[in-house]
Amino acid sequence: MKIGMNARFLTQPYTGIGQYTINLLRALSRAEDKNEYFLFTPELVELGLPERFHQIRIPEGDFKSPSMRKAHWEFFLVPREMEKQQVNLAHFLYPANPWRRMPMPVIVTVHDVIPWLLPGYRRRLRSALYHTYVRFALKKAN
Repeated sequence: MKIGMNARFLTQPYTGIGQYTINLLRALSRAEDKNEYFLFTPELVELGLPERFHQIRIPEGDFKSPSMRKAHWEFFLVPREMEKQQVNLAHFLYPANPWRRMPMPVIVTVHDVIPWLLPGYRRRLRSALYHTYVRFALKKAN
């Protein structure tokens, strides 16, 4: 099976999602050897993983805003490359999958449910918008 992963946070290894990504890939490399993994990143990172782990660099678009570069990369460029590589399963390691249906099953990892449990975490506009997006994105996941 060909599994595509939005592995953006490999470029930020000291963040929580960066550590999760690295440790997940290391565990997968030890646990089984029948799947191929396509790791999509905006920059190449030295991983030291077996040959069945293919890192594919997808450069970000030329937008002035870092938020626009990231959103365009996550919601348009990565899904398009997953389709091009004909992956059988898409895994987004944080809620960054597109709202549109993809031609393969989609898995999304959610790291924090506190904002849904405690409304105080959604008071700021940016946080409220993000969590609204996440709800829609999760509805598109399998």
